[in-house]
Amino acid sequence: MNSINCANCGKTLTSEQADAPCANCGSLDRGVAAPDQVVAREKLEVAKELAKKHYQVEAGLTQIFRITVKADAEIIPAEPIKPLEVNENTAPSGVMPLHFGPAPASNIPMRLSSSR
Repeated sequence: MNSINCANCGKTLTSEQADAPCANCGSLDRGVAAPDQVVAREKLEVAKELAKKHYQVEAGLTQIFRITVKADAEIIPAEPIKPLEVNENTAPSGVMPLHFGPAPASNIPMRLSSSR
């Protein structure tokens, strides 16, 4: 089981409490156990690098959002990174999910589930 704590006061939180303000201090800042922080940090760095690369090669890209789920799920390595790209050149068609496996040769060690 992954440990989620309030980063402000240190109170241990359940997965249901992790998305709400801390009952003890009201903070929304969260901390996770050291091994889990490695996964979270790696996903964040991969997501940032992907966004940078996409801005360089995709004309019309105006924004990229990262969709996340509960903190205890995001620290699972198999949970994909989920970017949502907004592109002014895309025909109106709603959200189109795209799924990609890891691409270690491109420094993408985890799955992606992208939406446009």
